[in-house]
Amino acid sequence: MSNINISSNFIKKLKQQILASRYVVAKIANAEMLRLYFSVGKMVDNEFKKNKWGAKVTDEIAQRLQQELKGLRGFSGSNIRKMRIFYKEWNMADTICPTLTDKLENMENVILPTMSDKLEKRKNTFGDRVSNEKEQSVINAFLSVLFSHHYEIILKTKTKTERWYYIHKTAQNFWSVRHLRSELNNKSHLQEKQLPNNFERTMPNVLSIKAMRAFKDQYLLDFVNIEDADDEIDERVLENEIVNNIRKFLMSLGNEFSFMGNQFRLIVNEEEFFIDLLFFHRGLQALVAFDLKKNLWSKRT
Repeated sequence: MSNINISSNFIKKLKQQILASRYVVAKIANAEMLRLYFSVGKMVDNEFKKNKWGAKVTDEIAQRLQQELKGLRGFSGSNIRKMRIFYKEWNMADTICPTLTDKLENMENVILPTMSDKLEKRKNTFGDRVSNEKEQSVINAFLSVLFSHHYEIILKTKTKTERWYYIHKTAQNFWSVRHLRSELNNKSHLQEKQLPNNFERTMPNVLSIKAMRAFKDQYLLDFVNIEDADDEIDERVLENEIVNNIRKFLMSLGNEFSFMGNQFRLIVNEEEFFIDLLFFHRGLQALVAFDLKKNLWSKRT
């Protein structure tokens, strides 16, 4: 065993650097994969229109690709059909991000901006910079979402507003496909602005806006089984189920929450209270208490 003293802080920094690099590589790989699928979808769609093919031709395309590239994965007939749908849905002028199609067809402008581009950006007016930053944020969210998630969103949304809602939420909260499906089935985009609260009366305006964004009107607790429990037992059963499945519950809440504990004891004016579930919200820099009820969730910061 070596006597060289290597600080744990140094190892921690190396670990953070490695993980950060892996994350960047994964983002670049996903962006390139989306670009590839978009391009394949475009090529296939053009050939379908030109040759007036039937839907099952994609199976023949997949078989021919397997002959040319032994062991090729991800290009089955059904996946190629999905790529075509992906292309057709996004091959249009988009009111939120007009250059998205250009970015998908020319990824080098997204991943490797030239120095002249950077210098030109510095010359822009403040308004242009804000607009550029907003557009870049939209594009980054789109490119960080996996193709499987994109396809689910395309299938189950009707408007661009809905589609972008789920893209941003998936990117921000790292939703799995299963969780995304639950959010889509629950129509979470309709619930977000319906949360009853007293944030505007009790918080500064900036903080109340952040608080509204931090919470949803409904939380998906499909891992909880409290059927046949009476009213008195129900809340404690729900609490235990959440604590036992805290990782899944945190995913439902969003990536800004940290679990502090359950049945957290407080003394206020010499009176004893117990908080069912206590969390810390990093964005709000505030403790968040959940008071569990059978038919109503109360949230207070």
